[in-house]
Amino acid sequence: MRGILLLVVFAATTPATLYKPHVGVLVWSWVSYMNPHRLVYGFVQALPLALIVASATLLAWVLSREAKRIPMGAITVLLGVWALWFSLTTLFALYPDSAYADWDRAIKVILMNGFVTLGLITTRERLHHLLWAIVISLGFYGIRGGLFTIFTLGEHRVYGPSRSFIADNNQSRWRC
Repeated sequence: MRGILLLVVFAATTPATLYKPHVGVLVWSWVSYMNPHRLVYGFVQALPLALIVASATLLAWVLSREAKRIPMGAITVLLGVWALWFSLTTLFALYPDSAYADWDRAIKVILMNGFVTLGLITTRERLHHLLWAIVISLGFYGIRGGLFTIFTLGEHRVYGPSRSFIADNNQSRWRC
């Protein structure tokens, strides 16, 4: 049931993304921070929702009358240097296969969270919408984890959804 509801919400937001590309940034942020597809069962859990919405957002941005300009400033330059540094260090990594997987994930985040967001979130209203999408996405796990802690009297650790950035306490992320 939750999977079907998620698909309905996702199917409703994709046309909105094609009409207004900044909506795609909001949906991508929601999917990336909250990982709602990790809270359902069945085939929906394996769907690449972030990839779908990122592709729709980039396509919509290219086809729209929205400005195609990423504001140049210190943040943008530092983000570009950071992406280049990731790429350079990945080339010389001790474990290239493992490094490439991490590079792939990091570059996608830098592209969407950095450059596309900077290019599309251009007004105060859009920024407020983005901040609320992030607050609600992470706040969901804060409230859920807080209630879990209260009900279990602090017996267990609280983790985010599996295979997400907030899945663990960083212990299984790094390889030696």
